[in-house]
Order: sequence, then structure tokens, then C-alpha cells
Amino acid sequence: MNTDDLINLWPMVYATILQFWRLLDVPIEEAALRSGVPVELYSYVELGLDDFSVAAFQKRDPYSNPDGFLTLFTTLAAQGWIEQVSEQHYRVTEQARSAACQIIRAGYNALGSLEVFPTSEGERLTALLKRIVDAAYQAQEPPEKWALLHRFRVATEASSLPAQVREYLMDLFAYRDDAHLSAWMPYGVQGPAWNAFTSLWRGNATSPAQLAEQAAFRGYTARDYEEAIQELLRRGWVEEADRPGTYRVTRQGQALRDAVEQLTDGYFYAPWSSLSESEIVELRGLLTRLAESLQALPAAQEP
Repeated sequence: MNTDDLINLWPMVYATILQFWRLLDVPIEEAALRSGVPVELYSYVELGLDDFSVAAFQKRDPYSNPDGFLTLFTTLAAQGWIEQVSEQHYRVTEQARSAACQIIRAGYNALGSLEVFPTSEGERLTALLKRIVDAAYQAQEPPEKWALLHRFRVATEASSLPAQVREYLMDLFAYRDDAHLSAWMPYGVQGPAWNAFTSLWRGNATSPAQLAEQAAFRGYTARDYEEAIQELLRRGWVEEADRPGTYRVTRQGQALRDAVEQLTDGYFYAPWSSLSESEIVELRGLLTRLAESLQALPAAQEP
């Protein structure tokens, strides 16, 4: 199957993931508050709940300031949720894993009470997504499968169908990250610089100040992004734009970034060949209806 036939499926998957987050975040955060569980344990399930370290977290998230990770590690260790093994390396306790399961299941229970699709459609969507995820596990590297193998899973075959679907979509989310990191990391650029390059490529920002504002959760300042852009200037990937203090992608940078996106798609969609063309069409329809159904549901309100 031609990758071009699949190209719009990842945005559809991601849009559905965003709708699940919109519906799940409040119930999970409320469950964490009631149980006295740090909500960060929910935030970090995608990084795994086995060992915490800067090196491990940057395998999934090289774009964020590692100082933020270390600050949180210190807090969680003081509360007994993780145990220090060595400098900047911590082991997650069984209590923490159980607590994370508890609060996420509370969210899944809330999700399971919603009528997001007929049972037959849910079963079919689950089966199709499972085949893709299973194929991703079996696929040859690259991409390296760090994110796919390390993320913390909660839903099982006994969980509600919406929970199972959401879990498989999060597997694909992890595999997309694996694919993208494997596509750009051979260039030897640092994560903040690549993140800045991507924002410039997408037209989301043109200056270090805009980058810092739009990605405030990354923990980097405008000065940090100025340094990152200097690296991109040296590589010839960006250049100064017409307005002072703003930047744009060069022709060389455009070609390189386009090539990385194409390689990312190639890695990511390879396991999708486990489905026939007619099954891909069916999957597209099921995802479309699910996304529309989720979007129509009101999110829980914060107290």
C-alpha cells in the first residue's frame, strides 16, 4: 500500500487522542486529588513507570528542559513515590504504579459509561488497531521502539471498548514519536533546536520570544531559543527574516525538514500494511465517526 494513501490517518488518530484527553483529564485529576496521588504520575505514564531518569525521559521528550524533570524527581522521592538508585536515577515504587492504575481506571470507568460508538463498531475498531500495534511491535528497526515499549498500559481485554481503543491509539502515539525521533536524531541537532526548527517550518512562530511563549511548558526561555536558532543558522537551515529578530526556514532547511517528515511517515505507516486497502478505508470511517462522537460529548467541568 502506498504511504500517500495513508498520509491523512495520523492527523485523524491524533485528533481522536486529543478528544480522549479532553474527556479523561478532569476525571483522572479529580481521582488523583481524592486519593492523594500526584497527578504527575498520570502525566508521566507515557514515559513509563519503571525507572525515572533524565536520560530515559529524553528518549521520549528531548524537547523539554531536563531541570524540570530533576525538580519533580526530588519532590516525588521526598514523598516516597520513587526511590533514588543513583544520581539522577530513580526507581518507581509499586505503590506509585498501583496508584497510577487506580486513577487512570477511574477515568476509564467514566469513559466507559459514555456511548461513543455501537458495540459492533467498537469491537471492529479495537481489532483493527490491535493488528497495527502488534505489527509495530514486530517491525524491524528503525525506528527504535523506546516509547512503544516503555509506556505504561492500564487497559486490558476486560476494560471497556472505549478504554481499549484509547490505549491502542496511545500506542500509535508512542510509535509516531519513535518514528520521528529516529528520523531526525541522526542529524546530531539538540532537541530544543529541532523543536524551534519545526515551529519555524510550520509557521507557528518566527522569533525566540514566540517560541518561548508557545512552548512555555517546555521550560526554556527566549534566550535559550535564541541560542538554539544560532545553531540552526550555522547549519544553514534558517535565516534572518525581513523583520529584525525574526527568522524563517531556508530552501535547504525546507528540503531537509520535508525529508524528515517523509521518513517519519515511512517508518510510522509501515506496520499499517498489515491491513488491506479495504480495511484501511473501513478504519478511516470508524475513526472519523469516533472523533465526531467524542467531540459532541461535553467534557467534565473542573470543580
